[in-house]
Amino acid sequence: MKPLSLFTILHVEDSEEDVFFLQYAFKRAGIANPVQIARDGQEAIDYLSHQGAYTDRERYRLPVLMLSSLGAAPSSAVPPRHCC
Repeated sequence: MKPLSLFTILHVEDSEEDVFFLQYAFKRAGIANPVQIARDGQEAIDYLSHQGAYTDRERYRLPVLMLSSLGAAPSSAVPPRHCC
């Protein structure tokens, strides 16, 4: 089994400040997992379905945890939990 620190976290967030504070909190807590940032719901869907800029499955692994800001999803997008 892989060490937990190798599993990816997807952070769906449109605020630069919130991205900074989550990264700061993870660093302070000793959480070393790779964190991928999606700026809105559509980008999260692209990431999860390996579309667009996220086709490289080695670089953009499926996350074990997704953190999402409610304001990050465009109103016309399908919520990420329904895409895959």
